[in-house]
Amino acid sequence: MILNPAGRFADGCWEKIPEHFPNAILHSHVVMPNHVHGIIELKRIESVGAQHLVPLLKTSDVGSGVQNIESLPAETHHSSAPHAAFKPLRKIKIEKRGNRFQKIIPYSIGSIARGFKIGVTKWFHENTDIDVVWQRNFHEHIIRNDEEYYKISNYISTNPKNWKEDAFYV
Repeated sequence: MILNPAGRFADGCWEKIPEHFPNAILHSHVVMPNHVHGIIELKRIESVGAQHLVPLLKTSDVGSGVQNIESLPAETHHSSAPHAAFKPLRKIKIEKRGNRFQKIIPYSIGSIARGFKIGVTKWFHENTDIDVVWQRNFHEHIIRNDEEYYKISNYISTNPKNWKEDAFYV
């Protein structure tokens, strides 16, 4: 993918996510002409309050439903290296609570996606005539094992060659 100035800015914003969210570990990603794919791993940071984090999960694309998943116990920790073996994340507990006012949990995938989208949108508004940059929501998927991780990583790295088959290609 050869990025134009907007794409390069979006890519730079993606690369800076860990500067704003120290619990985020970035894995493969690609900026496409009309969307972004990426894998973000969240780790536990005791100083920000573990009750607000979703550690050791990887998500493809940028997703919203993850904000309602509680932190995993510390004993499920494993290496954050991209090639490290993944242990199944069976201890995930989904909290049944209302999100009446769409409050974003700090340091969650939702807050990371929101910050990324805000940064890129601000650049677009200052540098182009484009008003609407993103669709309203985003998609996430929790990666539960090595097989899924490598399948999704491969999808991300090969996505540019499939661009002409994209339903939104113009």
